[in-house]
Parts: sequence; structure tokens; C-alpha cells
Amino acid sequence: MTAPRRSREELIAELKSLSFYWRELSEGKDNEEIARELIRLQSDRKAIKGIFNYKILGPTEP
Repeated sequence: MTAPRRSREELIAELKSLSFYWRELSEGKDNEEIARELIRLQSDRKAIKGIFNYKILGPTEP
């Protein structure tokens, strides 16, 4: 199953919400490359949030 195609404007808007460097990250790239960059940034953001919560809350019991 493939992800739905999004317009360049939608991709850029989402990229702007995730990074101050959206212009540099999107310059000269096609929509597919921008979509891959968005996935990477979203993954990084989730990892950072997880690390931050771990540092604040400490390890959780299973």
C-alpha cells in the first residue's frame, strides 16, 4: 500500500511545521524526496520526545 500523493504545497507546509530549515531541506528536491525528509524528521521528533520523557520521568516498570 502506498501513501497518498500530496501536493508540493502540502508537503512544504508540513515541512515548515517541523523545521526552521524548510527552505534548505526542500530546495531542488522533488515531492518524493521531500516526503522522505518529512518521514525522517517525524521519526527524529518522536525519538527526541521519547528521550525527553525518559529523562524527566525515568524508566517505567513493565
